[in-house]
Amino acid sequence: MEVLFDLASVFKITDIKYDEINPKWNIYLMTTDEALNNIGRCYDCMGKFELALEYDIRALEMKQRLFPHDHPDIATSLNSIGLAYYSHYDFEQALD
Repeated sequence: MEVLFDLASVFKITDIKYDEINPKWNIYLMTTDEALNNIGRCYDCMGKFELALEYDIRALEMKQRLFPHDHPDIATSLNSIGLAYYSHYDFEQALD
């Protein structure tokens, strides 16, 4: 299950536990890099290239913190960034 708090904050619920000592529910959340990529794609489709690129880069940075450098998800983010530059005719940056 995913919950959208605002456009810049998407989290995945990883666990829900009831605290019997302090009668309340604790909800454990984790941000999702996939959501950041999806937001980036939406901005790109809307013609808002700078915002799209910002979200693609944030997703890449998150993946670089979570995964080893040769993880396939990092390659996917790099590809998204390259495609964003390519679709805006910045071929040199796309190759970078």
